[in-house]
Amino acid sequence: MIPHEFKFGDKPWPDGEGTLQIYAPVDLAANPELARLVAKARTAMEGAPVAFVGDNELHITIDMLSGVHADQVSPGERRKIAETLQEALAGTPVYRGTAGSPLVYVTGPILDVSPAAALDAVQKTTRSVLFDLYGEAGCTFHQSKAHITIAYCHTPTDPTPWMRKVRKIDPAHAPLTIDSVELVDVRPDNTTKALPWSPVAPPIRFADA
Repeated sequence: MIPHEFKFGDKPWPDGEGTLQIYAPVDLAANPELARLVAKARTAMEGAPVAFVGDNELHITIDMLSGVHADQVSPGERRKIAETLQEALAGTPVYRGTAGSPLVYVTGPILDVSPAAALDAVQKTTRSVLFDLYGEAGCTFHQSKAHITIAYCHTPTDPTPWMRKVRKIDPAHAPLTIDSVELVDVRPDNTTKALPWSPVAPPIRFADA
């Protein structure tokens, strides 16, 4: 594994700066089998040079408003983003799929999420909202396939022993329910690999939540 590098869109992350992102929070209380799978993955990675993501910070990243630091986005603009997202995502059904198997990715352990098509649609809708509001400069973040990051690597290490430990986890899949997305303020630390975030608007609930 190699240290994870948080990016501000397609650029290096500026120290001390925050950004607004759209996350799909992962509620372990509402996903008890997933909670057990996450615990097993953390146990398998004990001793690895990684910073674990806390229970209340687990999420699927939907998109990022790049090009504008969080402190430059006024309360009125934040309301506009949230309200426009709410309107655009109206009618989106609750996501029900599967998390797993756990994978030791190049920058740390993750849980793959499938099927991804419904979340891809949420990503596309979200990207269209940010593009309409901020243009191309606000949309340089690379939207990857849906996944849940368990931890971020902070020191280079041979991934092989950790891959072997994680692969022993069984059962390796758990049901996953996602019932909302949130506009959040994210302020990661590229030294410690901590990823604190906090909501800046009420959750955008999916249709049958």
